[in-house]
Amino acid sequence: MTEEERILLNELKANTKQLFQAFHKLEADKKQLEEQLAFLKNEIARIEGEKTELGQRNDSLEMANRILSGKDENHEARKRMNKVIREIDKCISLLNK
Repeated sequence: MTEEERILLNELKANTKQLFQAFHKLEADKKQLEEQLAFLKNEIARIEGEKTELGQRNDSLEMANRILSGKDENHEARKRMNKVIREIDKCISLLNK
């Protein structure tokens, strides 16, 4: 083996080592990003659930406010309340089956 071939072989070994090190670093980065993605998906689901719950609370508070205001908006509040009562009745009838 000539000196030039030895130099090329050493360079090839060094480049191969660098390539494997970069590969392992990328694997670690990928794993970290996958964990971060899973965490963020859970966080999004939690926040969306909280948003839904707050929206429902807001609707309930608006309805209560309309009822307490004593204005002409009572008709709308009564319609919504009747709708809620019908939904509750449906749920009760399903539970009784």
